[in-house]
Order: sequence, then C-alpha cells, then structure tokens
Amino acid sequence: MRVEHWFAAAERGARAGRNAVSPADARSYSTVPYFWSDWYGSRIQFAGVATNDGYELVSGDLAGDHFVALYREGDRLTGMLTLNGQRHVMKYRRLIAQRARFDEAIAFARTSAPTRSATTTS
Repeated sequence: MRVEHWFAAAERGARAGRNAVSPADARSYSTVPYFWSDWYGSRIQFAGVATNDGYELVSGDLAGDHFVALYREGDRLTGMLTLNGQRHVMKYRRLIAQRARFDEAIAFARTSAPTRSATTTS
C-alpha cells in the first residue's frame, strides 16, 4: 500500500537505515498507515485502513468538536479516525498492528473514553 505522508517516509527511512547498519538483523518494512492534519485549531488523525464492514463511534459526537470512530473488517479492528482525540491514537494503532479483535478494541474504548455513543454504521 502506498501511503504518501511524510510520517510514512520517515518510518521507511528509519527501517532502511537500521537494515543498512545491521544487515544480519534486517527486517522488511511493515506498518499501520497513519496520518494527521491540523485544520482551524482541530486535529484530524487516522490510523489503519477504513473498510466497508462499517465503523462504530466509541467516543464523542460527529456533530461536535471531538469523536473517535473505529473501523472493522469482520471481527478485526482495521482503522480508527479521530477529531481532537489525540490521547489514545497510538494505542489504537498498536491494536491494529497486533490484529486485535474488534470487540477487544471496543472494550478498550469503554475503559478509556469519557463518553460513549452507540452509533454503528454498516
């Protein structure tokens, strides 16, 4: 997958450097895609891949100034999108990398989110 964001380029460069310095320990590059953008005082962040199986809003409100939505494919967590929800982005990214089950991600959201919405889209 091509990810055209400077963050992905930096990660690939770091992996290439480690492989060049220690060829005996060389590993292929793999990552969970990630990007962010700042717009008018708000931060939009996305990790993983949005899939057609739907998403669940686990925190906030789409009409408000904060939300966290989790994407799934079958029973797996595949992505997360947030507006002004920086607190747990990298934790969700790690769950995506570990191929966590969607119900595990929902359980994590329940323990970490100050508010929870039951909105689900398929």
